Amino acid sequence: MLRRDLLRHATFATTAGGVLATTTLPQALAQSRSNTLLILVEAGPNSLDIHAPGANRPTQALVWATFDRLMGFADTTLPQGHKMYDYFHLTPELAESWVLSPDGTFIDFTLKQTKFHSGNPVTSADVKWSLDRAVTLPGFPKNQMNSGSMFEPAQFEVLDERRIRVHWKNPDKLLLPNLSNAIPNIFDSELLKAHATAADPWAVEYARANNCGGGAFKVAAWRPGQETILERFADWKGGPQTNVQRIIIREVPSAATRRALIERGDADVLADLPPKDFSELIAARRATVFSTPMANAWRFLGMNTQKKPFDDKHVRQAIAWAVPYEDIFKAALFERGRKLWGATGAPADLSWPSPSPYSTNLDKARALLAEAGYPNGFETTFHLDISQATLHEPIGLLLQEGLAKIGIRVTLEKVPAGQLRGQLANKQLPFFVEDFGAWFNDPDYFFFIAYHGSNGPWNSANYVSAEMTSLIDRARLERDSAQYEQMVRRIFAIAFEDVPFIPLVQPFQDVAVKNGVTGHRYVFHRQLEYRFFQKP
Repeated sequence: MLRRDLLRHATFATTAGGVLATTTLPQALAQSRSNTLLILVEAGPNSLDIHAPGANRPTQALVWATFDRLMGFADTTLPQGHKMYDYFHLTPELAESWVLSPDGTFIDFTLKQTKFHSGNPVTSADVKWSLDRAVTLPGFPKNQMNSGSMFEPAQFEVLDERRIRVHWKNPDKLLLPNLSNAIPNIFDSELLKAHATAADPWAVEYARANNCGGGAFKVAAWRPGQETILERFADWKGGPQTNVQRIIIREVPSAATRRALIERGDADVLADLPPKDFSELIAARRATVFSTPMANAWRFLGMNTQKKPFDDKHVRQAIAWAVPYEDIFKAALFERGRKLWGATGAPADLSWPSPSPYSTNLDKARALLAEAGYPNGFETTFHLDISQATLHEPIGLLLQEGLAKIGIRVTLEKVPAGQLRGQLANKQLPFFVEDFGAWFNDPDYFFFIAYHGSNGPWNSANYVSAEMTSLIDRARLERDSAQYEQMVRRIFAIAFEDVPFIPLVQPFQDVAVKNGVTGHRYVFHRQLEYRFFQKP
């Protein structure tokens, strides 16, 4: 299966060759003229470089628009009429073409003749420097590249000015997708080298705050906490050009203000609203709302498997049987998602996420608590993100009420988003609610990120299982499809048996656009795709 999937990715390419809360209505309208797109967000990017330590999720959307990669993902059309990326087909972006070696040990890319925003030409030396940077800088970028068996600069070889070779350490099916995501951005290396220092050889501090790519849009202004302004790069050759000349990404902390602006037609696009607001927007039909189930993603309850009492799987199972799923789905989530509980048999296929076998059954929950030695329950603290309090607090309150019925006394603690992410990454929290999604639509990849015993930053449950880790490692390289399916089904079974995470829903990405605005595309990082919106 690995070889087939690897070739499936390669063959297609070879043949395809706070501030706005006081903004007045006239100001908002002035920013929405015919060639300018006004996008409202709750929080904007905290960096212009995704490799910078602490870069947030909005940075992913920004770099996707302002940098090129060698490849991108093709499109497929969804029933609502908007586009979604096609994980299994890759298309040229900065690369003109690529060819896989007959023995599958390397791939050669030929670059288009193009240039960066600075006017510097894009060469294979820039590509190598950028890929070297991605596998060298510690943290998220390096870990992501490693997941595609790209470990060291020696794997990237300049052949001539327009050709570069990528060597495989392993015949890894995730290598090509990892060259197509938001990490291997191609930097203007001459520009960054001019701002590098002995202490910062990759010019991270400069790239964090300065435009240094060659993507569809260039950064004209960046005012953290206020707005980011992008201008279309007329010489971009990575895809079709939009009629939008300017994008204003305006930060509006108030959900009520964001909703009012889109309802009045004063803004063009927004994605950051609580489920209740989207539910009401859909009913009112005051904007077009596109709803896409987030691929390979879920909203869940997590328990730290290395902290008492959650180190006992019977306790975790008891909680899974006590969660008031329907109440949470209706009263907290307003049915904005796909249910992930109540399965009556094994998953029908290898799609993930798949519903768990748990549902609300207090008798089973009490019996399991007693078996674990907690017949009278216990006390614990449940942590939630204060920046998502309109969503997470109702979940916490309903959970608090439901678990009280089996004797578990829950105290809710709201934590700032940055602090919460750090505590989750460091495996400090006992019990929490979180959202998580893996970039690639391979189930074993999801488990590699969230369940692997290497305890990466997204294994917030601090879960360790020797059998699970072994299966994940073997599945990534398994070539036989029947063996692969057997491994993945066993992975699913262990996940439901050990239940370090309790799935609630597969969330929708809800995006509201002003009537007449087109070009919405759902992409793997679950942030907005800025490049292809069109104004009427």
